[in-house]
Amino acid sequence: MHEQKMQVLQGSVSKLLRRGAATNLRKALGKIHPADIAHLFRYFPPKDQKKLLEYIQDLERAADVFSEIESDSRVKLAELLDKKFLISLVQRMADDDSAELIRSLPEDLAEVILSALHTEHSEDVEQLLGYGEQTAGGIMSTDVFSSRRT
Repeated sequence: MHEQKMQVLQGSVSKLLRRGAATNLRKALGKIHPADIAHLFRYFPPKDQKKLLEYIQDLERAADVFSEIESDSRVKLAELLDKKFLISLVQRMADDDSAELIRSLPEDLAEVILSALHTEHSEDVEQLLGYGEQTAGGIMSTDVFSSRRT
């Protein structure tokens, strides 16, 4: 999204936040691409980022937004979120994004999340955590697509 449009959007979202216009914020966030919402988060302090993320009604969409947030900001935001909400976001994130987040969290919070993940997702994430952060294994995805040749 063009930076000028982003600034206009930031102004509108700021006004809605100040007014406590939850319904309007939910509608607006439902129409904006997750990557653009994540970019928008740069203009807000973590406390407001938390509110905005919680206003996104669809958890899959919220997880997409959360995945797109810059790593340092995502860690700060993760520490503010309710643990159940954070776990539900991580469960919906791609395995490589989950591993990247868990690797950067404080150890106690990372353990809480890992122990709460569903078995299959947890196994994939733990496998990725076994690789070094800057290695191919550490940044790969465990999702695979294959097609038969006809």
